[in-house]
Amino acid sequence: MAGATGETGRTGGTGGASRRRAAPVVAVRAVALRAMAVRAAAVLVMLAVVAVVTLGAAGCRAAGQGGGTAGTGGGGAGESGVAADTGAEFPLTVTDARGKELAFDVAPRAIVSLAPSVTEILFVIGAGPQVVGIDDWSNYPPEAQGKARVGSYWPPTVEKVVELQPDLVVAAGEQLDWAGMLEGLGLKVLVVDPQTVDEVEAAITLLGRVTGRAYDTARVVTDIRLRVSAVTSRVAAVPESARPRVFYMLYWDPLMTVGPNSLIGRLIEAAGGRNIAADAASDYPEYSLEALIARDPQVIVIAAGHDPGAPAAADLKGRPGFALLSAVREGRVYAVDPDVMSRPGPRIADALEQLARLFYPELFQ
Repeated sequence: MAGATGETGRTGGTGGASRRRAAPVVAVRAVALRAMAVRAAAVLVMLAVVAVVTLGAAGCRAAGQGGGTAGTGGGGAGESGVAADTGAEFPLTVTDARGKELAFDVAPRAIVSLAPSVTEILFVIGAGPQVVGIDDWSNYPPEAQGKARVGSYWPPTVEKVVELQPDLVVAAGEQLDWAGMLEGLGLKVLVVDPQTVDEVEAAITLLGRVTGRAYDTARVVTDIRLRVSAVTSRVAAVPESARPRVFYMLYWDPLMTVGPNSLIGRLIEAAGGRNIAADAASDYPEYSLEALIARDPQVIVIAAGHDPGAPAAADLKGRPGFALLSAVREGRVYAVDPDVMSRPGPRIADALEQLARLFYPELFQ
């Protein structure tokens, strides 16, 4: 499961290229860039054939679109799986997280997702039939598991993406290097980089418009908005002094947590907790045992399976120094699914509700 936590070491806000990176992300990025260098020769060879591939794909799609509503054509569902959506609006032009404008005459019929959160969004809005490929770390939802794989989140395999002949690739904000490479090969790439609840809702809405699923998407976004509001309104009455001090254990060795501008850090605050690392200068700071004891968290949340060397929640009290912590003494150490917590996608309301239940079991039964 550790390998499936692909959007945990994330940056805050939009425009991933300009944000601070976490220590684990920097390390993985170095490995990824070395892998890119190794593939450079292969990519250069692909440049010679991509025009043929692209033209062939365009020809096939043009043939399929003839005839209006039947078969694979026009507005019919056909083999493409693109069903009519009363909220669809084409042609349209949208702006992605890079500030880049992309134009769409019709809804894409062959989409590749490079990020787990993107995969989850596409399937929840009903665009699953349009997806032809996903990254290796996309382990949810179950119906996505039969799709072709295009390599890791860090890095995706460019050759596999091109082989699928997509008319749209959707990437995350940390994947700008590969987004640019794929665009250089003639593919259309849309980048999303949400790091707040509002930005997640906006990203879902954007993908809904692009895929022709605006009507279904509006229902998804409304559900998220109502659930988030239900949590935040309930904890709003809790005074600051009564809010629990929270430590989120991202890694065990070295001990690492979440800062104020990370997605998880924001969720802790929205759920009525006080992140003890709220004054951290980085999004994913290392944390000493001495500092942890001094801040004395009342709740400890462990990203289960994210760090294979991390102790289980029940074993934490046996580790040096941890028995001094209020959370350990009072039995308020909890394990959570890091995929749910870390992915800026449609399960963000699940993450918020789960944290709120851990912080205030008496309010959320």
